[in-house]
Amino acid sequence: MMFFDDLESKLASDQTICKSILRDVKCPVHKLKARIIYDYDNDFTYAHITKCCCPQFAQIVADTIRKTETIDVVEIDDCEYTR
Repeated sequence: MMFFDDLESKLASDQTICKSILRDVKCPVHKLKARIIYDYDNDFTYAHITKCCCPQFAQIVADTIRKTETIDVVEIDDCEYTR
């Protein structure tokens, strides 16, 4: 695990790791990718899954991000589903 002086640097590193892992992850049913916004506040880094084809794939993406153990909080609550 890497340690950073500020959350902005941590987010930049976490985002790079997550993007490389999720690069080839597509929904097994719809063959689409998820749209994710990364941000931070004073305490945590966040990954917001904002658009996805279906709830099942959103959960797969969230679980994949959580397994990287980089981003502190993964949110799918406000996700827009297209299928």
